[in-house]
Amino acid sequence: EKQAEEKKRDWPLKLLALVCAVMLWFYAEAEKNPLMDMQFETQASVTAQELEIMCLGKTGALMEASCKMGCICGGGTVQQQEAAAAYGRSIGLAFQMIDDILDVTSTAELLGKPIGSDAQEDKKTFVTVLGIEEAQKRAKALTEFAHSQLDAFADTEFLHALTDALLVRVQ
Repeated sequence: EKQAEEKKRDWPLKLLALVCAVMLWFYAEAEKNPLMDMQFETQASVTAQELEIMCLGKTGALMEASCKMGCICGGGTVQQQEAAAAYGRSIGLAFQMIDDILDVTSTAELLGKPIGSDAQEDKKTFVTVLGIEEAQKRAKALTEFAHSQLDAFADTEFLHALTDALLVRVQ
């Protein structure tokens, strides 16, 4: 009984330590990537793998950290935390691919922001590196992988719907 009470008392501190560790990881990742972005602007070409690495450290890392922290705070198992992290990375990267596509194919009225800004700034995007069709295929594959990661959890209808909505969004 005393051990159970100690465990309860220690839980908030352990939770805080885990959340802090995830946040420190995110900030370390996020700090590296603006430098990559600037470096890419001066490079003649960038590979899809290099672009993925950069985006995984930005949008992917933000989504991964958010999903993993939610799982940690909800008392998820280590397996569930890993699935949540993989889910976040996948939807983060797919989100960025779709964002790059929308910057070329959408309208300012629909998107709610200027379009074509990536091209004007000579940014390397998934569209410039892969083309629209291949970027769409990869975003779809990442979305399917994200769906598979939700198998680690119960009651995921909302997350499945959200995952699909991110792939077909127009804004």
